[in-house]
This record gives sequence, C-alpha cells and structure tokens, in this order.
Amino acid sequence: MIPFSSGKPNGILVYPSHPVTDHVVGRLTGWLENRNKLNEVLERCVPILPLRRYRAGSGLQLSGLTLEHLQSFITIDTKPPSVTYFDDALISGHTYQQVKSLLFGLGFQQVYSVAMLDRQRLPSAHHVNYKELSSTHENGAAYRNVCYWRLDTPSMGSQAHCPLCKGIGRVKDLAGGIQSPERRQRALKWLNTWAERNPAIDWGDGGLRPIPLSLKKTNRKFCIEPDPDNPGAWRQAGDGKEIVLTNSAGLVAWITELHSITSRDDLPLKFLDSESEKLDPETRIQLCASQLLLFHGEFDHDLAVTLAYHLVLALFEAQAHDRNTALASITLIACGNKLLTAALERFREERELKEGAVVPDDDTNLDFQTLLELSNVMETRSSLKPTPALFSDADRLDTYRQLQDIICIGEPDHHSSLFSRIQGISTHLRQEDISLLERVKDAAVRLKTLLGNINPYWFRFRGESMPLLENFEKFRGEVEGRLTELTTPIRQALNQLHEGAMLDLDLDFCKFRAEEIISDGDHLAFAVFSPLGITNLDDGKTMLIQDEVQKAVDIAFKGDRTIRIADLSGFECQQAKARLDSGKSEYYVVWDSLIQNAFDRILCNVRHADTKPIPSPWGPYNNEALRRFIWISVWNPPGWQSCRS
Repeated sequence: MIPFSSGKPNGILVYPSHPVTDHVVGRLTGWLENRNKLNEVLERCVPILPLRRYRAGSGLQLSGLTLEHLQSFITIDTKPPSVTYFDDALISGHTYQQVKSLLFGLGFQQVYSVAMLDRQRLPSAHHVNYKELSSTHENGAAYRNVCYWRLDTPSMGSQAHCPLCKGIGRVKDLAGGIQSPERRQRALKWLNTWAERNPAIDWGDGGLRPIPLSLKKTNRKFCIEPDPDNPGAWRQAGDGKEIVLTNSAGLVAWITELHSITSRDDLPLKFLDSESEKLDPETRIQLCASQLLLFHGEFDHDLAVTLAYHLVLALFEAQAHDRNTALASITLIACGNKLLTAALERFREERELKEGAVVPDDDTNLDFQTLLELSNVMETRSSLKPTPALFSDADRLDTYRQLQDIICIGEPDHHSSLFSRIQGISTHLRQEDISLLERVKDAAVRLKTLLGNINPYWFRFRGESMPLLENFEKFRGEVEGRLTELTTPIRQALNQLHEGAMLDLDLDFCKFRAEEIISDGDHLAFAVFSPLGITNLDDGKTMLIQDEVQKAVDIAFKGDRTIRIADLSGFECQQAKARLDSGKSEYYVVWDSLIQNAFDRILCNVRHADTKPIPSPWGPYNNEALRRFIWISVWNPPGWQSCRS
C-alpha cells in the first residue's frame, strides 16, 4: 500500500474501523488464499474503534483490548515495527494526528500514513514529498504520507454546524405557517429529499447527479509540480496536464478547490454570466448552492447577495421542481432572512427593469412559489419568537408517550383507546356517550398532530417496519384522511346537539373509521415499541424481546467470532407474572432505530473480543464445548427479585 522503498518487513497496519475501511481491508486480505498467511496478516492489522465514535469536545480514547494489542508489538529486546496508518479519507487530519501521538506515546518510532483521498487542504504538497527521515529514526528516504487522490474541498461540518442541516431545521419550523396546502406539502417533501443519510448503507438515490456540460473551454490548468529552477517551490503544471470539465460535478469541484486553496471567490460569477457560458438552471443551482453552503461565512455581503440572486434566478427559471430546486430553496433559507430578502429584492428589481412579472402564472416553479411564502413566514416570525429547537431524544420519548396514551396498545378493554370505546356506543346516546365523542374528536386532533411530529427514521428498519418506513408519507396522508372523515361528522353532530337540534350521526360509519384508525395506530406503535412477551413463558416460549435481540445478533459483523444468547436461567415465570399489573395484558419497551443502532454497535465490538472464546458467565460453567466470544442475557424488568443483567 506504500511505495516499495518505504515498505518495512513485519510492519503493522492501523486503521479507524468504519464501514468503508473495513470493506477495503476485507477486500485486500480476501486475496490471500493461504490460511496461515491470512491469519498472520490479520494479526498485524489493528482496527481502531474509539470508545466514543462521535466526539465534539472529548479526546480520542481507545478500548483496552485495542491498546493491549498495540502494546504487544513493543518489546524491550527488539526495535518497534513501523506503523502504517490507513484511512479512506483525511478530512482535517485531526484523527490521524491523535492516533500518531498515541502511537509515539506507546513507543513506536516510525508512522506512515496512506489515504485514498486527502482533503486536508494543506497549503503545499510537502507533506507527501519524498524526503530524508530525521536522524532520530532509521536513515534513508521514505514517503511519510501517501495519498492517491487530493481533493481540496471543505466538509459541511458536524450536524451541529452543518448549514444544510440548519436550513432543513428552519424549513421544518416554518412550514406550518404556509397557507397553501400544496406548497406546505412541497416544503415538507424537501425534508425527505435532503434528509441526513448514512453514505455506507443508506445513500440510495440521495444527493445530486452530475449534469453533462458543453463549455466553451473544457480544458483547465489546475495541477502543480515542483519548480526545478526554485528548490522547495511549486509551479502550475503546463500544457498537457490540464483537467477536463465534462459535467457539473467536475465544474463545482474545480471551482471549490480553487477557492479553498487560492481564496479566489469570484470565479463562479464568470460561469454565471450568460454572455460567458450558457449553463442550464440546474447546473447554476448546483454551482451557487455549493459555494454558499461551503463558504457562506467567507464571502463579503455584496458577493454573497450576488450568488444568492443567481440562485433565486436559476430556481425561477427551472422548468420543473426536483432535488436541485429543493436544494436551492433550502440553501436560501439556511443563509438567513436578511440575505434572502436582499436577493429577492434584487430579483424583483431586475424583473421590473426587464418588464417581467415575478410570478407570471401558475406554471411558475412550485419550489420558487414555496420559497416566496416561506420568506414571508420568516419575516413575520423573526420579530415574534426564536426558531424552535430541532427534535431531541426527549422530544422523541415524549412523542412516544403521547402516542401510547392515544393508542393504548396492549391495554385491556376498560383502559383501552378512545377509538375502541366508541364501539360500545348505541343509537340511544347517554350523556357519557356525548362526552366520549368529544374526547374522541380531541384524540383525533392530537393524533394528527403527532403524525406530523414523527420522523420515519425513528422506525427500526427490519421486519414489519420496512413497508411503513418506505411509504410513511403515503401512510400518514391516509391516516390523516381517515381522522378527518371520523371527526367531521362528529363535530357537526355535536354542534347540532349544542344548538338544540336532533343528533344526526352515522354511528356505523364512525365505528368503521375508528376500527381502521386502531389498526393504523397499532401498525405505527409496533414500529417503535416491542412487546416483552412475558406471558408466552407459560408455553415454554422465549420472551418476544429476545427475537429482536436475535435479529441484531444475526446481522452483527462478527468475522469468525460467535455470539450466543444465554438460556434464561433463574427466571421464575409465575413470580414474574404475579408482579405484573393486573390491569395490563402485556408490557412494551421502546425498540426504535436509536435503540437498535446502539445495540448493533455494541454487538459489532465482538471483533475486538479476546482471541479465545469463553463459557457462559451464567452457567453451566463446566461445559467447555459450549464457548462463545460474547454472551448475552436478556433480563426481566428492573426491581424484580429474579433480575439478571
């Protein structure tokens, strides 16, 4: 993986463990057919899995097993082996510097780096130059750092600082103020189109697509090379070493890299000038949106307004609304009310000079119309109250709690959902029946609000939840329609009753709709809740929650390691049932994507388990044949006498 002159025998490979690096290392080691050689190579490959994968203020902390593995290569009698640090991409280089510091602290003396892609945006290429090692290390020439591609584009930042995430959050906060149902629905559609995705497993059809270009000048100078007349300096590569811009992705990357390395921020304007190049609206959207999202804080106000104006113009001229126009709208919202207002004002002035209407007819791009309405909502709300925070985990649990209060999944009849209790109303209404109808109407309104707050990515993505996850927008629309069909006649009948008229209500229709809503609610609840299944133990079955654990075990990345769920020893079924609330027929626990992903990550740590399997810690201890690398015990609810963990 590194140049032959720098390769050292018996070196070790260290890499941060994540789906991309695991895949690359797996493919490389998969070429070794000799089992002994493969085991020897794998022994010298050390995956690093931090104790805290997502860090904001915390330093890099490795698991004890990983540190022990690294320390095993350091001996008193021999020189430490060289270390090659591999990563698919170096973004800031911060993780590499932390790992290198840790390796030197353990006693290693030579650390190389190999990256498939370098995005550190360093001001020179000396960090990959062929150079002499310092006298403190082994003499001879070596490449300290090797990268196969360099792409000087900044990252969008973490979730807390990502401008696109902030724009999505603002749209979510403001969409409720849009009066037009069509435009409000379109704004909510943006959230799904540009929702956060896992690029390793959930990229799918997300992101932008390169658009073919036909530029007047396709070949552009870009590369640098050592200057033979000025040692230590670099110069721009000459003819024959240009890059060729054939699509919008290449154009955006080229302009972004030049901005990042040279601070030249006005280059996009040359391509946005209609007399210079004839770019279609979608290409102009990709160009303007990328620069505003990546460098918004660096532009002076006039240049930022100019780019925002061109983005508004491209949005207006786009023939159809799609992912490009959605990105343009979110970007403009993310830039803030002042910049958006200035860009729209300039757009109106330009249209007036050309004697054109801003919104000529209903054929105007729907995303442009939606942006105008969102701009009005932003301007109205900016002086009234701050933007609400995005949904946190506490909001998620509160939403679940409210959902359970309405659906009452697993409850017996006398504590059941209002949508179930309406089935007992007869044609001769009593006062308590009228009160129940009022509560059903209110519960329907609450449920409709909850549907708008629920994020489909909360649902666990296995088994029965998959259809709901894939078609949640359609499901939500159907349920909201049924809720409206249920509440409208109830509201009209109650109004008639309050005015002294005879009650006119089709109870059979209402009961039918209520049954459908109960089924919808159960479908929704089972996507985030899982039954414990304690009552199944009478029949000698395992608790249903163990099925979810087994699913996680089945898909966990284990390599040649094994995981087993321990038998439920020491569990007294009758004692457990006696402690159940007699008013409840079943217990449910939250088992959504957050819980599932956390469980999956824990199970994936089996790859770092000791090389020797162990017997079950819950017995029997003398069964030497039954050994696994990780044992799991599913325990009863906290506070029970027979609790195990």
